[in-house]
Amino acid sequence: MKKLDPILKSYIYLVGGEIGVEVSRELFNAEEEFVSAEEIAENIIDRVEGKIDFEPEEDEVLRVKTVRKLIFKLQEEGLARSRKNRSSDGYYSFSYQDTFDAFPELLFQKIDLIQKKLRARFEYEKNNSFFVCKNCEDTKRFRFEDAYEYNFRCLECGGPLETEDNEPIMEFIKRRMMQNRLWQEKLIKRDFNI
Repeated sequence: MKKLDPILKSYIYLVGGEIGVEVSRELFNAEEEFVSAEEIAENIIDRVEGKIDFEPEEDEVLRVKTVRKLIFKLQEEGLARSRKNRSSDGYYSFSYQDTFDAFPELLFQKIDLIQKKLRARFEYEKNNSFFVCKNCEDTKRFRFEDAYEYNFRCLECGGPLETEDNEPIMEFIKRRMMQNRLWQEKLIKRDFNI
């Protein structure tokens, strides 16, 4: 049985848990180009029994709808695709195939999206002054424009709004952006075994 790339396996675990990993292994190691959810369920039943997200029916058989739901999650992430077949009696059936070879590109896109969001948040923090009420437990942040509109008074307790130093937040975001860049550099050099 071929093994899933460790990073891909971790990503799939985040998407579909332990059973999602087993479904993915089955897709990855399928002898046919496309495989049915029924075949997957039958092949992995022994490996998933007792797992946290195992959904047994009365006869202790893995539900095919659970497998379909997990494959749908993989499809949403761009890691699987389906084919619709019509039988002679007019019913439709679906079969599935992995698209794990697209994973490196998908991962780069996700990291790029995170980097853009971090940059946007950094710019927001850099370009705004914030005020907080030190009397309230649930500290709500007010931008300067909003604090000015409320006469620098807290809406909850009426206490004074004081300037907040957002430098620690900006430093945290900078560190996250650096970590993201390092991840990108490592992934560019990495050879995915897919």
